[in-house]
Parts: sequence; structure tokens; C-alpha cells
Amino acid sequence: MADLSGHSNSDREDNPLERQRELMELLSQETRHSIIQALLGHPEILASADEINHFIPSKSKKTVDEQLEVLVEAEILAIYDYPSNKQ
Repeated sequence: MADLSGHSNSDREDNPLERQRELMELLSQETRHSIIQALLGHPEILASADEINHFIPSKSKKTVDEQLEVLVEAEILAIYDYPSNKQ
């Protein structure tokens, strides 16, 4: 998991509230918060990166992509690869 706080994994294990504090810190950033809101409001649950960018027009594609990567590294989001439609 991405550790933005400088706390070690043992800190998280010793203090059960450490993960919650880390999540709050991650989600307090505006773009990451907007990404989560866009995903929660998406009718199909799974949204493509292009759809997420569409839902957050005030941020550049690069910014959204960078923040998506932070959320994936923090194990808040996971990448799902759709199977190919080709037969």
C-alpha cells in the first residue's frame, strides 16, 4: 500500500485506527475524492478511465490518471481488465 504518512506497517498493525487515518488523508485530496464520488455514482459500478475523466472535467487527464494510480497503490481501487469482445 502507498504510505503517504511516513508511518511504518508495524504502526498500522499496532494501532487499528492507523488505516482509517491513512484513508482519510488519502481521500481528503480533492481529485481523489472526486474520483471516488464519480465511481460511487456510476450506474454500472465499473467505470473506465475515460469515463472518470469525463465526470471530472475540471481536472486534466494527467492529474486524474496520477490520482487513480495513487488510489490503486493504496489498495482503495483495483484495475479490472475487461475481456476482449473479439472471437
